[in-house]
This record gives sequence, structure tokens and C-alpha cells, in this order.
Amino acid sequence: MKKITALLLALATLLALTACGGGGKSADPAGSPEGGQESSPAPEAESQAQLYQFGQSITSPSGKFVFTPVFEGFAASLSNVRGEHYLLPEGDGLDDANNPYKAEEGKVMMYYSATVEYVGDSKENETFSYTFRVDYDDGYTFEHAVDSCYYGEDPTSWDLGPTFEPLGGDAVRHTRFCVEVPDILEQDTDKQTLTIFTIEGEDFPFLTDTQAAAAAKADREAAEAARWAEKTAPADEARAAAVKEKLQGSWEWSKPEYVSTQSGYQLRSNDYNLTFSGDNVTTTIVAAILPDVPLVLSGTYTVANDYIILNFPDSDQHVYFPYTYENGEFSLLSEFEGKFPLS
Repeated sequence: MKKITALLLALATLLALTACGGGGKSADPAGSPEGGQESSPAPEAESQAQLYQFGQSITSPSGKFVFTPVFEGFAASLSNVRGEHYLLPEGDGLDDANNPYKAEEGKVMMYYSATVEYVGDSKENETFSYTFRVDYDDGYTFEHAVDSCYYGEDPTSWDLGPTFEPLGGDAVRHTRFCVEVPDILEQDTDKQTLTIFTIEGEDFPFLTDTQAAAAAKADREAAEAARWAEKTAPADEARAAAVKEKLQGSWEWSKPEYVSTQSGYQLRSNDYNLTFSGDNVTTTIVAAILPDVPLVLSGTYTVANDYIILNFPDSDQHVYFPYTYENGEFSLLSEFEGKFPLS
């Protein structure tokens, strides 16, 4: 009897241990591939699935607009003249010293473009609006007030809006915009950078390829530096002598320029006179803002491949006048680059 009782107790103990071991195995999700699939996705996977790519179109929550943004890249400054090159790194600004699109030291401009298409069927005028911010390394956020300035087919004709009218009118508008950020966003391209658009209260995050943009900017600047070096290199002796002979005498013209006034920027004309005598040049400027106080500057000049370069003593500023000289025909163009020294 004692032997039977002992055997029964041993059997009961063995069964209890087996049940405990089985329960431990089935509760371990790592031990079952199916159990792992049923668990919630990791936060990173969720976030990655929600990202958009630049060039991809999104429809506004109301279904009335299709918005297609493009990240254009990085630039030290952008043109703030509302023409063909507005908010692009080429073109002239009104005043570099006061250009809101010229990045401060240690910063850089990120610039974008976008297309807005109205696809709704409203019987009333509809206006599109958005805001955006840049998020670097999951938490460093940079914002800039969006200039609500758009154009239709003509990039030299900018309007506020855009307001889309029913039963006709241009259903597509284009816009450009930018934001100033620390230049680490351009330098440290290993960190993730998002551009988040808010449209009708909903966020649309776009993955921003800063690495490609930084490389494109470096290539663009290197190519521009090479072109500039070639254009401003001294012309060969024969060309320089022929152009110098054609230059002798006076050249006059009026040039429309934006000037800063109390009521804002206004388009006015400044009068210029260049007098070449031998190797010297005298410049007289009658500014529209101070017509009674002409500025007279004297200096020398250099004949380069594509520019007549005016040089002024005791100044590191130069003025570059483009010219053409083909088959003995010479033309001095008035759209100069650079700045005249103030004194």
C-alpha cells in the first residue's frame, strides 16, 4: 500500500511539472513567429509608413485641392524680386543688406516649389492655404511665415491667393517658398529631416533628402564658380586691344532699379555715365533718390572675356559690365553686376 501511494504521489508531481513547463512556453511571444506578427507594429514602422516623398501629390482633407510640393535645395540667398527668378538662387534681390531671403551667418535657406490644382466642384470661390515647418532629428523645428504668392502660366506675374473661381479660370497655380535653418541641416545629412505641411488642419510629413540637396548645391556652386572664372579671366591681347579701342568715349543710359523709401520699395530710374580715357574710367551716377547729389568715381578697368571690370582705388568692390564683341561689332550692356563703392 505504501508503494502504491508513493507511486501515485510521484506521478502527480511529474504531471504538475509538465503542465508548468508547457504553460511557460506558450506564454513566450518570442518563441512563436505567429505571436510576433500579431503584436503591434513598432513606432518607427508606423512613422515610416506615413511619410510622403517630394514630387508626390496629396489631396486636401476636403478633397478640393491637389498639392504637389518639391524640395529644390539649399542656398545662401534667394531673389526677392517678384519675377521669373523669385525665391530662386539666381536673379537679383532688391537690396542684399535687407533681403529677407538672405541667410544669416551660420544659417542657410531651404527653398521649395509647389503646384496647387483645384479639383472641387464648389459653386463659390475657393481659396487654398497651408503652413509648413521643418523637423530635424525628431524635435528641432523651424518655421517661417508662408508668403501667399502664386503665379499661373507666367512666372513673372505673381498674385496673392490663390483663389479659384467656379466655371472657368485657371485651375492650376504655382508657388515658391522657403525657410531659414541652421546650416547643420545641410552639413549633417545623416539625421532625418522632415518637411511637414499643414493643410486644413491635417499634417502631411514629407521626407526631405538633404543629402542629395547638399550635393546638388555643391555641384551648382562649383559649376557657377568655373563659369564666372572663365567670364572674368583677362581677354587675350588682341581682343583686349580691340575692345579697349571701341570703349573710348562716353556711354550713357538710365537703369530702372528698386529703391527703398518710407512707403516701401519703389521702381525708379538711375542715370549712369561712363567715360573711358586710355586705361582710366570715370563713372557719374545720378540716383533717383538723390538727384541733386551725383556720385563721381574714378578708377581703372580691365577687359575680360565677357566683362569690362571697373576697379576703384582703395576699394575691394568691382563692377562688371557685360559686353559682346563679334566680327568687329561691339556692344556694352547696361545690366552690370557688383556694386559701386559709396565713397
